[in-house]
Amino acid sequence: SQILKGDSIYHVSGNTDVVVSTKTIRMQKGMYAPFTASGYLIVDDILVSNYVALIPEQKAPHQWIAHAFNAPHRMYCNYFGCMTERYNEEGISQFVAKPLAISKWIINQKSEFITNICFALIVMLCGFFSLLEQLQCNTTTILIILLPFVAANLYRRRQKSS
Repeated sequence: SQILKGDSIYHVSGNTDVVVSTKTIRMQKGMYAPFTASGYLIVDDILVSNYVALIPEQKAPHQWIAHAFNAPHRMYCNYFGCMTERYNEEGISQFVAKPLAISKWIINQKSEFITNICFALIVMLCGFFSLLEQLQCNTTTILIILLPFVAANLYRRRQKSS
């Protein structure tokens, strides 16, 4: 993602700062962006995303989409560990490389209709992954969701037996 003059950044202190100037740096091989459980890192006391932004923020909530998309990856790592995770020559996780290529293809489509349909499907899929991760991580949430169904089923059984 590119930070522009006038963008807001969050400082570790909780304050928001406005970018007053930027400079271009040359990317070097061997730099890796780690995936964190929260989707954020603190770099030089600045809260930053550990994801890339493929399109401007005003067109899509890229932090949420990227974080929700990586929910299966986080769940896999939670259960099986990711100590053997591999990266391609560009430093991109193998888990992310193919979906990243597909996302770039969608963004570059000339048809706005195709782009919008694909975007809607991605948002729904990401929402599903995000919900699945929340359910997997939080037993209380599962109980709260299932409780009305169990109560309704018990109520129906009592009505039938009466």
